[in-house]
Amino acid sequence: MQLKLYVWEEFEPDYSSGLAVAVATDVRAAKQQVEYIRGYPVSHWGSVKVYSLNKPRAFYRVGSG
Repeated sequence: MQLKLYVWEEFEPDYSSGLAVAVATDVRAAKQQVEYIRGYPVSHWGSVKVYSLNKPRAFYRVGSG
């Protein structure tokens, strides 16, 4: 089983975009995990970036407003 890191940087935008992250085997499973922990369906995912987990990864987002 090959796990990948799924990152949505334009997740559920309001005044600014949110962020969603999941580790899963495919994008469908990743979305299911996010909706499960959120407790209700997502109305706007935004674009997704997919990263293999064969090397260290780090991300950050600076808040604004």
